[in-house]
Amino acid sequence: MPPAAAPIPMPVKAAAMGPAAVVYLDADGEYFPEDIPAVVAPVLAGTADYVVGSRFHGDIRRMLAHRRAGNLALTSWVRWLTRRRDLSDGQSGFRAFSPAAAADGEVVHDYNYAQVLTLDLLSKGYLYTEVPITYAFRESGTSFVRLGRYLRHVVPAVHRELNSPPLAQSSTTWSANLARAADHAVSSREPSGRSAATAS
Repeated sequence: MPPAAAPIPMPVKAAAMGPAAVVYLDADGEYFPEDIPAVVAPVLAGTADYVVGSRFHGDIRRMLAHRRAGNLALTSWVRWLTRRRDLSDGQSGFRAFSPAAAADGEVVHDYNYAQVLTLDLLSKGYLYTEVPITYAFRESGTSFVRLGRYLRHVVPAVHRELNSPPLAQSSTTWSANLARAADHAVSSREPSGRSAATAS
């Protein structure tokens, strides 16, 4: 069996720019950039380190039935693993981070980030919340996700994440975020002089 892949930092380049927040959304046309202000708002307000845009609390314009069923089943699994009753969308491709969360987030495999990133950041004590977003199924292109292949990659990665000790201390305040971001070579300027960095 090949050795396990080393943790992959998420999204370190954006965090190194010294932003007030980092936002990313999947670039498949299923998510709406117009929702960025709502997704990033809790981070800018200092009330959350890690924000997930929830499709199931928002407006789903179209989602194939088998994808909806799969998303709900996997979300129930992640909700059980994290013991968080407020977790409604474990696979959303729209997320925002405080600078420290962006620098500290790790993914222990290179196939999919969704579940292991949430497990990683929650295990490190980052403050989590969700906001409703709009979602529409892609009009072009093909998803790489196939259920059997997906589970063969994701389940072992989740197991590895659950059995890995956190590599950082808890942080749920803005001042602590700034200090920890500085440890990752991120500027420690005041938030008022920053802008959100966006990746797709």
